[in-house]
Amino acid sequence: MSIESISKIINEIADFINRKYDEYRELIQKVNKLWEEYKRTVIEIKKNWDKDSIIIRSRIEQLKDEIQVIKELLDLIKTKRELELIDENYTSSTTTVFNELLSKINSMYDELKIKFDEIDSQIKEHWIRSVDILTLTQEKIDEMIKELENIKSRGELSEEVYSRIVKELEILRRVTQALTLLRSS
Repeated sequence: MSIESISKIINEIADFINRKYDEYRELIQKVNKLWEEYKRTVIEIKKNWDKDSIIIRSRIEQLKDEIQVIKELLDLIKTKRELELIDENYTSSTTTVFNELLSKINSMYDELKIKFDEIDSQIKEHWIRSVDILTLTQEKIDEMIKELENIKSRGELSEEVYSRIVKELEILRRVTQALTLLRSS
């Protein structure tokens, strides 16, 4: 085998490896860009959800309040009937109407609560996925909680949102503690 043929083989190997290197470097850059866009999108969705979920939950709870009002009205009708303040026909027709309404609102409440919980769960799942847990430390989590406290003290964050986010950060704290234990062993 001549020096020229060895040189040719070495050049072909180098060219092949350089092409593959460039190909994978490009793919990795593409993935990194997609990952950054994913994280930005998740953060934006979570920020909006933190605000909107309070209103949505409040509206769902309004349905629960209406259910209670209808139950009280049904009890009132029953009491009035027992005291013979209203006749049987009125009691029957009114009770039927209220029971149908109660059934409709109960179904609506259950359906909307399921939808709320589903979206809330999916957003949290993506948010946790998007957090770079490998670089997250206890100190960073403490800083995030302090920043939340500052935002809350300025009146820019409700107690409900603050509590929910702190609970989520506590979950991340436990995950980072577990990762720290795994790394040390």
